[in-house]
Amino acid sequence: NRGELPWDAAALRSVAVIGNNASAARTQGGGSATVVPAYTVSPLEGLRALAADRLTASDGSGARELYEAAIALDPDATLSREGLANVAVAALRQAEQAARQSDFAKAHAMLDLAQSLSAPREQWRQVDDAVRQREVAHAGLDGLMRRADAAHRAGQLEGEEGALPLYA
Repeated sequence: NRGELPWDAAALRSVAVIGNNASAARTQGGGSATVVPAYTVSPLEGLRALAADRLTASDGSGARELYEAAIALDPDATLSREGLANVAVAALRQAEQAARQSDFAKAHAMLDLAQSLSAPREQWRQVDDAVRQREVAHAGLDGLMRRADAAHRAGQLEGEEGALPLYA
């Protein structure tokens, strides 16, 4: 994909997937040994889920699950492997967005997803650091630690504004 993917789903109006094999899963060659599987999953199904920002879903309709199913049916599926890599990068993008909206549970879930899909390590670390910094700022921990340190230096260990309860 020459660095073209992943696309930002919010910036897209449409995507054309062209060719006879765009929506048909290719699970094997052909000939006398052909066995038709009970079901197939095409990389296009994963692309649709990815474009809808549905990265993972417990019912199997998320991009991750669809790409993994396509790989299980065809271990040589290059498009599906690239699709999983794109899911990892999209999860990092969603983690950043969730942190900006102070939805830290979703941010951490997306970081976990990206890590489980082997997102680029340095990019993952940068997003993880940014999420943690936003969490600290949101919780006001910096101010709390300054108050606790000041109380400790003043020898005030107990009481409502004492160092011990503030550190706890």
